[in-house]
Amino acid sequence: MNAPVKTPLIDRAVLRLSGEEVNPFLQGLISQDIEKLTPINALYALLLTPQGKLLYDFFLVETTQGILVETAAEFVEPFLKRLKLYKLRAKIDIEPMPDWGVGVIYGNLPEAEPGRIMGLGTTDAIGFVDPRLAQLGLRVLAPKDELTAALNVIEATSGSPEDYQGWRYNHGVLEGGTDFAAESLFPLDANLDILNGIDYKKGCFVGQEVSSRMKRKGVVKKRLWQVKSMQDLPETGSFLKIDDKTIGTLVARSGKLGLAIVRPDRFGGTTPVQVVADGQELHLCLPSYLET
Repeated sequence: MNAPVKTPLIDRAVLRLSGEEVNPFLQGLISQDIEKLTPINALYALLLTPQGKLLYDFFLVETTQGILVETAAEFVEPFLKRLKLYKLRAKIDIEPMPDWGVGVIYGNLPEAEPGRIMGLGTTDAIGFVDPRLAQLGLRVLAPKDELTAALNVIEATSGSPEDYQGWRYNHGVLEGGTDFAAESLFPLDANLDILNGIDYKKGCFVGQEVSSRMKRKGVVKKRLWQVKSMQDLPETGSFLKIDDKTIGTLVARSGKLGLAIVRPDRFGGTTPVQVVADGQELHLCLPSYLET
């Protein structure tokens, strides 16, 4: 890819949390250390069930008007309800921001630290390097009437959300809403601990005990791997097999590229691996951030 690519992400949305008790409220609830959220550093975080299953993944950005939360548009309503359930008497305000939009610029960009806030030259727009993986590019939050101008700050060609989806898959990254439903997996299954989604040093958060125990005891039996083929991949949910042994499940796909949650212990965990799904030969490989 020679030039950067820009695109609005219509399947993403923004919430705002504000009030004098917003930081301690989040600190006891989410997987990230809210102390690390600053005006120059964005975070990627998770909200889990008490049993450790993944509910929602999201980005956090600190502003003078409160903390902006970017997440999947389909998560907004249940996410709001869950936050209000935990709110009790905490002095915070939780509100959707329907007038705000989300975009991304990715590809051939200057190297920067994940989470770094970048200036975009418009009144309210905020850009930040994806905290999961810097190669995923610059995420942009802005009022919808400023989003186009914000995305135009960097010279880039226009792409589609599907193009960006393929870019994520090429880097081995799942995203809530598009790729998984609430309570469908553990965060470690999708490598979200490695992708800066969990701070194990912060102390307690909802679901912390299960996630910490899995990490500490080394019982992470499933991991997210990349899947490639010479033709379009079969349907998601297809089982990946070596001989007659099922070693994983295809969970996301875009053309000839996809992602699968696999059991490395069932095939020795070596790469590359040839597997079969629905009679089709596929190539299974580690995402670059998992390579040792």
